[in-house]
Amino acid sequence: MYFIKLKNEFTLGEFKVTNERNTGVGYGEEQLGKYRGIQYTNVKIPTMNDVYKVIPQRFKKHFGLNLMRINTVVPPHTDSYIKTCINFYTKTENCTTWFHEPLVDNPRKYQIPNQNSGYMFIEADLKKADSFVAKPGEAWVLDVTKPHSVTPQSTITERRAFTLATTAFTFDEVCDMMRETGNL
Repeated sequence: MYFIKLKNEFTLGEFKVTNERNTGVGYGEEQLGKYRGIQYTNVKIPTMNDVYKVIPQRFKKHFGLNLMRINTVVPPHTDSYIKTCINFYTKTENCTTWFHEPLVDNPRKYQIPNQNSGYMFIEADLKKADSFVAKPGEAWVLDVTKPHSVTPQSTITERRAFTLATTAFTFDEVCDMMRETGNL
């Protein structure tokens, strides 16, 4: 399993970027004077406690909350350092998140600036395995150690989600945590 939807919906509303000068980590490039890619920024939201309630309190220190903004197609990749994330979608742009499996023994991969333990993959070496289309208010758990991509079904302006991510726990472990809190 690559992903699972939480059974509850979330309305997170307002937020404040806490590192405006240092815009966080980005994976992408300048195109015609505009940044295209994925951008992560530190954020505070009034409902942060609601977000952290999906995991047992004793594990909170192992998760970080960021705002994820995407304004382009995202090719198949694995995340750097992150094992599992819980995305709370606020603006989805009708995009499909795809998970991929290898078609060959050693799929070709490479890294872009800011990637350290994650990789980009050559799509011809992969096959699409499973997908979902998130709606605003939904939250999904993703195994980001598996190759995944984001494909807009039309023109994308900006897709947004608050992402609660962990470097410590696997997808299955995080799912067990959310069963404990009654969110799966």
